[in-house]
Amino acid sequence: MTHISVLEVCYDDLGCFSNTPPFFSVQRPLSLLPQSPTDVGTSFGLFTRDNSTAGERQTLQAGRDDLLENSTFDGGRKTKIIIHGFRNDGNKAWIYNLTDELLKEGDYNVIVVDWKNGATPPYTQAAANTRVVAAETERLIRYLNNRTGADWTQMHIIGHSLGAHTAGYVGHGLGSLGRISGLDPAEPYFEHTDPLVRIDPGDATFVDIIHTDGSSILTLGFGLDQPVGDVDFYPEGGARQPGCGTGSITSNIDIGVITDAAKNALSCSHSRAIELFTESINSQCQFTAYPCSSWDEYAAGECSDCGGSCSVMGFHADKHGGRGSLYLNTNDRDPFCWKK
Repeated sequence: MTHISVLEVCYDDLGCFSNTPPFFSVQRPLSLLPQSPTDVGTSFGLFTRDNSTAGERQTLQAGRDDLLENSTFDGGRKTKIIIHGFRNDGNKAWIYNLTDELLKEGDYNVIVVDWKNGATPPYTQAAANTRVVAAETERLIRYLNNRTGADWTQMHIIGHSLGAHTAGYVGHGLGSLGRISGLDPAEPYFEHTDPLVRIDPGDATFVDIIHTDGSSILTLGFGLDQPVGDVDFYPEGGARQPGCGTGSITSNIDIGVITDAAKNALSCSHSRAIELFTESINSQCQFTAYPCSSWDEYAAGECSDCGGSCSVMGFHADKHGGRGSLYLNTNDRDPFCWKK
């Protein structure tokens, strides 16, 4: 049963969602309620080494014991969860590339969260829909824990753009998620909002962020510049990435109606975080990042000493001690890892 009011909507066992503060704020002048689970259409696809991307993904669904029993999900394995962002879906090439690299590195359960129906324009509605996607993902995780003993304190969610904030909601709901990797978390309607509204360090035991498109939305930068993790990596300063060109200032921008051609042209920096993270999984070259007070100081060569506070950007960041805002250089094409 669905209950709708002006300020709140409730969906069965997913709970209720309000568009009152902090979800309504100066940063969110248009605060929409999330659409129904039926409209959003979230699905969960499983890949393992026994069922790689070369084959057909297996479907998981909370409450469907038959699907779980016929799948290759193993509660004894660590689980990686991938969540896409705005105007994306779970069948993109980058999803398969990332999944393949993860399964090459380790014997994981890899779950792909596909919410393509809810990720369509307008952006303001897609941003609101992330809360329903997160609630459904949390429900699946709790179900897997109940049926297989899968330990969410060992789970790792990798989210791009709106998917990063979705991961934050999941972690907040669970209270003790292992790790979140935010790949260029979306800026509009999230930057400088209350921590309940966006990804933040309290959402998991370890939260690492890669910023690649953090210039102002007025120049069509779609990613956050604000540090929101335990460690925030800023390759090439985190604004515009080498090889991606520059965005032009436009007037009357409405992110909900950007054309496909414009989106493709402008998504290069925003998508670079995905490419950097994917490369980092099995690369022999480490993306060493250095603590510094700003990109300008780093670019001037004033922060070349680790002082015990460096880290490695990407998949292996949790194995290193660096925290805070870290900077590094990258190449303008694959392989992106830059060697001095």
